[in-house]
Amino acid sequence: MNSFKYKILIRCDAANILGIGTGHVYRCITIAQLIKKKYKLKHQDIAFVIKTKNKFKQGLSILKSYKFKIIQIENHMLKANSMDEAKYLTQNSSNLLIIDRLGSTNIGFIKKIKNSFNKKIIIDDFSDNRKHFDLSLNPLTHNVKKVKNSNIGFNYLISPSINSKKNYKKINEKNILIFLGGFDSRNFTIKIVKILNLIPFKLNIFIHNSFIKKIKKKISKNKIIFFDSKKYTKILNKVNIVVNAGGIGLFDSIYYNKKIICTPQYKKQEINAKKTPIKKVINLIKMNDKNYVKKFYSIFLKIYKSDNDHLKIKKLQNKVINSKKFKKTMRLIFNLYEKSKY
Repeated sequence: MNSFKYKILIRCDAANILGIGTGHVYRCITIAQLIKKKYKLKHQDIAFVIKTKNKFKQGLSILKSYKFKIIQIENHMLKANSMDEAKYLTQNSSNLLIIDRLGSTNIGFIKKIKNSFNKKIIIDDFSDNRKHFDLSLNPLTHNVKKVKNSNIGFNYLISPSINSKKNYKKINEKNILIFLGGFDSRNFTIKIVKILNLIPFKLNIFIHNSFIKKIKKKISKNKIIFFDSKKYTKILNKVNIVVNAGGIGLFDSIYYNKKIICTPQYKKQEINAKKTPIKKVINLIKMNDKNYVKKFYSIFLKIYKSDNDHLKIKKLQNKVINSKKFKKTMRLIFNLYEKSKY
């Protein structure tokens, strides 16, 4: 039996960079917490390898609030799938390796790391070299080739919210959540806050506390309420309408059966939002659409009290994302972890 430094090693990042945001880190924290709980592991049995400098600082900030081991990559320019990155992984061998990021892994990188781990998982990679991993999951990157051990589609979504309980009794129709992911590159949040000033009644607008310095309450006639990440699912339970961008937050909102206005920040998010069956359970509007303000205003008023119409949408939402699919995906990961111990 091999002697490994950790039971699980996770490679992911969070950054103020378009296409990265915070979703990868939160997804991996969810996986780590569930494996830890099921197999009664210690926090130090699980290590995260993350970049921690410049635009990647928020990965460290998020993980510090948990108790897992953190291995810092101080070189924020380190290239993904490079031999230098491989050294960080091989120096921290484990029973199970999880790599979570958008990208295209190469065969040289895989050969370099293969003997340092019993089992390997890769998430949202789009290379055919995924076949060299024991499990590949592509919940958000679907335009990839079906290869050995690959699982493609929304059925394989992993999110903290899907592991939480829904409570419909807490909903207040005046409560609105604006959450465009971990990185709002074009200040869409501020633009939407200003549009909501046009609504002819008062609202309670929930915004992540990372925007405290950017958003002064005086720009809104409505009540602005800032929240931290650990209260995210509680806020989802409380709100009537969610405005999001199409990342993992979009799927959280679908799971919680929210009325959704989706404003993608970049093409990948737009592609996901347009896919069947997602497009049937949301209201998609692009920021560069002609008459965006007028369209947003019209959609908002239409769905604000549309409870009868929303009952039909809820049924569709429950088919798209549900806890059964989530548990099935986690079983794939649990089974592989069990195999990695021998």
